[in-house]
Amino acid sequence: MNRQLFLTNLVSLVGMAAIPKNLQIQYQKIYLLQFFVRGFQFNEGKKILHLMKSTDLLELKREPYNQYDNFAIAIYYQNFKIGFVPAEKNEVLARLMDANMMEIMAEITHVELQSESWENCCCAIFILKKIVNKSSKDSNIPTYLSEIENPIYYTLENKNDRYSKIKSKPSRAESIYDLMVEHSQTDEVYTLIHNSFANSEAFEQALSEAKIIMNTEKIPQHLYEDKLLFAVEDAKLYLENAIEGKKYIFINMDRMPELVNEIKEFRKIVDDQGREFYEMVFKEIIEAKEIIHSI
Repeated sequence: MNRQLFLTNLVSLVGMAAIPKNLQIQYQKIYLLQFFVRGFQFNEGKKILHLMKSTDLLELKREPYNQYDNFAIAIYYQNFKIGFVPAEKNEVLARLMDANMMEIMAEITHVELQSESWENCCCAIFILKKIVNKSSKDSNIPTYLSEIENPIYYTLENKNDRYSKIKSKPSRAESIYDLMVEHSQTDEVYTLIHNSFANSEAFEQALSEAKIIMNTEKIPQHLYEDKLLFAVEDAKLYLENAIEGKKYIFINMDRMPELVNEIKEFRKIVDDQGREFYEMVFKEIIEAKEIIHSI
């Protein structure tokens, strides 16, 4: 057993306090990813949630023959399968694991019993870096690689209000605007935004407050199975019969910049409670089948 794996197993069994001090200070964690465990409610996570706590170590297992994803990485807690690394984050990680280039580890960072099941368990992927100069720990490591972030719980803000479940980080709004400009093939993006909103600030506010929605019956054919398009992959969060008897769904804000060349306009609409939203209308609209089943 190599030195790094020995330390990992020792931490898992008895905790950091049991490791000799001279060994504790020779490694530091470099965090690569942080996310909510995907598919937590469909595996064994909910059964053992009461056992989990922050800093508990997790085991990663590749599933190269997974029928849905060749890059699938399953996550285990005490030999119980609790879910997967999200598909949109797993490819590079899977390649590194297949190549046996480094020991990749995972730990629980947050456990939240009051949230919906897909936000119960947040974890982080990390590697251990040997500290050469013990007096200069973290000196050359960026903060985002050495610190854990507090996750945003979309389902805790108001469990009785589906609208509040998917609010975006306000800090993302400006970057989404810039990314839309960057992805645009022409200058039409400026016309698109400024014809749909009073000004750029109004657009950024709509992003921050998760006011961008889509009519589920008016989505281009090639986007039917695009699960990354939707705001919450594991949760069917949509506005049913709330706006003129039609079904709308919230979109994934991070995905929107890539679709900028397919968007015709953002149409302002009001739901039955008087709340304003903006429907993202595509240039290619095909009246088609319901897509909720594919979320």
